[in-house]
Amino acid sequence: TFSEALAVQITGTEEVSLLDAGGCAKLWEAMKVFESRERYKAFLYLAGVKAEYIKNTEAKLETECKERGVQYIAPVRSNGKPEKPKSRRDRWWKMKVGLKTHMELFSKDSSALLEFLATDKDGLGGLTLSVRLAGQLLKSDPKIRSGEDLIERYKNLPSLEKLRETRGQHDTHYFGIARSVLITIEERLRNSNALDLLRVLSVLPSATTPGELFKILLDENKDKEVRAPNINGPIAGKEGKSANGDKSEPMAGYLLGDGDNFDQSGDHGSECKSLGDSHGREDMKTKTIFDCPKIFEDARNSLERSGLLKAAFDANTTVGTVHQQVQQVVREELLKTEEDKQCLSRLRSALGNGFDFRHGTKGRWSRAEVLEGSVERFLECTRDVRAPIEREFPADCDLSLKYANYLSERKFQYAKASRIYTDLASEVKDDKSLLSSVYSGHGNMLLQKGCLKLAEKLQKESLEMRRALFI
Repeated sequence: TFSEALAVQITGTEEVSLLDAGGCAKLWEAMKVFESRERYKAFLYLAGVKAEYIKNTEAKLETECKERGVQYIAPVRSNGKPEKPKSRRDRWWKMKVGLKTHMELFSKDSSALLEFLATDKDGLGGLTLSVRLAGQLLKSDPKIRSGEDLIERYKNLPSLEKLRETRGQHDTHYFGIARSVLITIEERLRNSNALDLLRVLSVLPSATTPGELFKILLDENKDKEVRAPNINGPIAGKEGKSANGDKSEPMAGYLLGDGDNFDQSGDHGSECKSLGDSHGREDMKTKTIFDCPKIFEDARNSLERSGLLKAAFDANTTVGTVHQQVQQVVREELLKTEEDKQCLSRLRSALGNGFDFRHGTKGRWSRAEVLEGSVERFLECTRDVRAPIEREFPADCDLSLKYANYLSERKFQYAKASRIYTDLASEVKDDKSLLSSVYSGHGNMLLQKGCLKLAEKLQKESLEMRRALFI
């Protein structure tokens, strides 16, 4: 039903069931894994050559279809005229897809592939997500021609032995998912903007990451002097005004919550080139998902094509859905070095600036409400027991304090806010400036609750610390 599909899209827990060999075969058949025309390009090219070759190939296809129980599609002739090459290519392609699918999934020769997909021992364990990612890789990568090639690719994963030693012995499902994710990244996303986007999404909500967050990032990093075109088209000058005198909107509006301010039918690449200096294509190579909406959108599309990101119901509201187990693999395997973690620094900055609800208008309050889930999830990842994201001091402490203040002042969730204040007080006890802010926020919350004595005590300690800092 639609409600069930909506729940799947929101929770990202669809693909946790286990499949047997028959289930794996049916899933791949439904995914149309072997339907890529690129796979049969050389064969289909010959569909318009000599009549003798066409006759022999047609007879061979008819025989193979009858032997394997695949439907044979006879030539279609209209008014006695010979079949056109295009029509012949379409017929041959459909029959080759049927024969390939039968050979790989439903014949005696397919047992090794199905065993690899469905069993735990050095396989994918039948977990739907792993099987789906493997099928997507086989479907999209022309270099992997068959199930045997796919199995060989999994066995030759560079980090296989290390992965087996750390998690493979006692967590076979993680072992299978991790291999599928890492191979997909190795083949499709290595050293790309899409990989940076995946790293950022791994520490954010699985299905409800708002596009508003990336709008904040893009607004922060756009060139201060050059503005994007407004809805009427003219390019803005150094003063941020268009040719008709109106202020133009920032480029970040495109696809990130303010889509009407950007011409979605135009060449977005040219606008991206106009940002920063005038080096054109060379300058584009240095830009990231945080600098240009065109690059962000390309990265999102790459993740969707790879199968690691499900398209959102509303692309203007949310980024999409990343399975929670994919997020876990990315955090554990792809956020190890300082270089890998660089993209998280900009995320911290965006969350901190966007969540500053105390200083500004009601627009900042509504923005804080939109970012609430992202802030909560990011802070949870910094406390994750299995694969914690290293906390940056004082940036993460400041963000935690803002979140606690938001919970107490805007949401009135006093118990949750109190726990955060208490944890923060022990974490920043050596930094009197931050500790005084924590005591002040905690005291204000207790004052709202009516705990006057304890509130007065904390407020007094906060004032004494601040006086000491200025002496």
